[in-house]
Amino acid sequence: MPDKAVKKKKPLKKIILFSIIPFSLVLFLILLSVFYLYCPLGLYKPMQSPYLAYYQNLSTPFSTTGQAQNSDVVNLLVLCLDTDTEAEANQATMHQADTLLLCSFNKKTGDMHILSVPRNIVIAMPHFDVLGDFAYLADEPLCNAHALGKTPEDAMMMTLAAVQVVLGGLPIHGVATVELRMIESLVDALGGITVDCFFDIAHYYGVGIDDPITLDGPAAMEYVRARSLPGMDGSNETRMMRQISFLASLYTQTVPRIKANPFLAAKLYFSVKKDFNTSLSLREIAFMGGRFLGKGSLSFHTTAGQEQQENLFTPDYDALYAYLAQFAQ
Repeated sequence: MPDKAVKKKKPLKKIILFSIIPFSLVLFLILLSVFYLYCPLGLYKPMQSPYLAYYQNLSTPFSTTGQAQNSDVVNLLVLCLDTDTEAEANQATMHQADTLLLCSFNKKTGDMHILSVPRNIVIAMPHFDVLGDFAYLADEPLCNAHALGKTPEDAMMMTLAAVQVVLGGLPIHGVATVELRMIESLVDALGGITVDCFFDIAHYYGVGIDDPITLDGPAAMEYVRARSLPGMDGSNETRMMRQISFLASLYTQTVPRIKANPFLAAKLYFSVKKDFNTSLSLREIAFMGGRFLGKGSLSFHTTAGQEQQENLFTPDYDALYAYLAQFAQ
């Protein structure tokens, strides 16, 4: 009888080798993803604005108090611009920063403390001629620093320097500009949000103070923008407090929805991407978002002081520096 064909077995070494290669590749990608999202190594370096040198008599109380900067704290300056159309946004240097927020993020705890910096704090700002050479210093409200820039990046640096002067030279690790109209896209992508009606706008909506009202995108825009509707006092300070209250409601309703549906985060990101610009890298944004959503908390704060008139706010610098020493340094 003819011998039966014997099936040749694959060498054991080749089987092990071809099994290890894809396993190792998958393991490497997992480790890379974990590093990308959860390791802050090399992230969040303090920014240096070239315009800081033009400010005279810059005081840096943090360098004299003996309190070193906490390496776990990241300070992000967020500038909200109020332009009606994308065409106006392309001329961003022609617009003031409507709202200025100092966001202090703790990498270890994931907590975020947001301080609203009044836009009408007046300081002496540098002005430049058409050739870009320094011309003079002139008193301007803080919100005007953005309008003095010649490009969006230049406007960021101008505002960064001005805010650092007010904050006593506090290290800032990133700057972001957002168009206020982004709120409309964000709220519509969420399917609307409910807020407790703020006292100065309750009369306009025909409801009681703190009564819940549900807002879609356009209504949310009106809610945060309004300053001269019937029953309002027209002050920046009151509107700023209403905006902070709105942001708190937006946060408390957005985070649970993202945790229930992680794909919602991508939907929200792409809905607002065109109205958002930042010096942060995608990895820095991913790390901050992952740590914050994982275990962080959010708190809002206002700057203590006195609004003497519509275009002049005088901060209580002792209280301001005490806040920074507690949460931002």
